[in-house]
Amino acid sequence: MELSPVRIGLWDQYGGSMPSGWTRMILEDFEFDFDVLYPPDFDTADLNEYDVLVFEDGAIPDATGGGGRGGGPDPATIPEEFRRRIGRVTVDQTVPRILDYVRGGGAVVAIGTSTNLAMHAGLPISDHLVENGEPLPREKYFTPGSILDMKVEHISPLTHGFGERANVLFSHSPTFRLSAGADPQRVRTVGWYNTGEPLRSGWAWGEQYLVGGVGVIEADYGEGKLFIFGPKITFRAQPHGTFGFLFNSIYYGAANGTPISE
Repeated sequence: MELSPVRIGLWDQYGGSMPSGWTRMILEDFEFDFDVLYPPDFDTADLNEYDVLVFEDGAIPDATGGGGRGGGPDPATIPEEFRRRIGRVTVDQTVPRILDYVRGGGAVVAIGTSTNLAMHAGLPISDHLVENGEPLPREKYFTPGSILDMKVEHISPLTHGFGERANVLFSHSPTFRLSAGADPQRVRTVGWYNTGEPLRSGWAWGEQYLVGGVGVIEADYGEGKLFIFGPKITFRAQPHGTFGFLFNSIYYGAANGTPISE
């Protein structure tokens, strides 16, 4: 496929999102050109000006409207030049615009809780860490900030530069199960936990429940792509071993799809 300069939009919020700030540093350090976009921008701007939108942990709320960050103080207390940044991503207005952008050919990178976008898109996936339809209680499963071993499936350019396995930063990270009827040509498992002892550093109570869980998904959505990352692949700009997932998503998502051989 052919590569060209990429137009990137990075979500942030008034007052600053720590995950977005660290990702901003990564993009700056590796000399990517990008714009920082605030929640009102996603409601009003022409998103088609961007090839790829990046939503860090905390950007996208769940179906109830919870889980996203933002909102903000009374605008009257904020200097006028910063008031346009106040707000939050909403299920009713912002999420449909983001999904329309993807359907039209855009690409979205969703990390951590921002993988809620996959549920809004209606992808054939569900929460893997459940029992009898309910989230696993902490008495059975609890994995805070730890390093886990993940199996990498080399099925797309998303895994360029990776080996057969990757160590990922996992902190209460979303973990998925693909539905039995999921079309493997449109929703693809890129990284998953295939052992009952994936822990490499830290601690994990009930790690056996992760077996078969999916951490990284690539999905075709309309004419565009969704890149879904449960693990914190950019956590505080530290896990250089998984920066490749972000970089590959950016270039792959923006590529025109023409094979190099042509």
